[in-house]
Amino acid sequence: MRTTTTRYIPKGAEESTFDDIKVTVYRFNNPAGEPAAIAYKGRSGKAAWRFKFADKHKRDEYISKYVMNQRHYKQEAEKEKAERKAKEEEARKSIKVGDIFHNSWGYDQTNCDFYQLVKISPSGKTGYFRPIHGKGNGEALDNAMSAKLKACKDDFIGEEILSRRLNGKWFKVDDVRGHASLVKDPEKQTFYSSWYA
Repeated sequence: MRTTTTRYIPKGAEESTFDDIKVTVYRFNNPAGEPAAIAYKGRSGKAAWRFKFADKHKRDEYISKYVMNQRHYKQEAEKEKAERKAKEEEARKSIKVGDIFHNSWGYDQTNCDFYQLVKISPSGKTGYFRPIHGKGNGEALDNAMSAKLKACKDDFIGEEILSRRLNGKWFKVDDVRGHASLVKDPEKQTFYSSWYA
């Protein structure tokens, strides 16, 4: 069960709220009569910081610098997010139906899965994938402990279709197998190994 921390707000404290960065600062005097302040971010009950100061001027100076830095961090984060979104959008535009994606996963062995993009949503943000077979050394893989595999386009495994968000040139298969990435060269072979002969 998740517990929430109740904010400590000193009695008689002066509240300053900065909505653009979701920061609230409380100015007060501590029991010794020294200027102090405590700050919270978002809805957190845990203080971002709590300090005492030599005088009120030092306190206000520190708060102003803190707010300025938080605004700078927010601007940088928004800029990075916009750049990442633009790159993903550009990468999505280069993906087409028929493209092959490869995923390697496993513990003490290397499992290889291949997926073929069979449909893209009108928004271009969702891809529909079907698993396809892989072949080793030009032949169908049959009880080999290791081999080099390549994808077999249109050689589907069952009727399963995965609906996944396209993040540039990759998509998340699941929590166990992780991510599958676009295969730039479908003829290129990838390594496979297994403990089972």
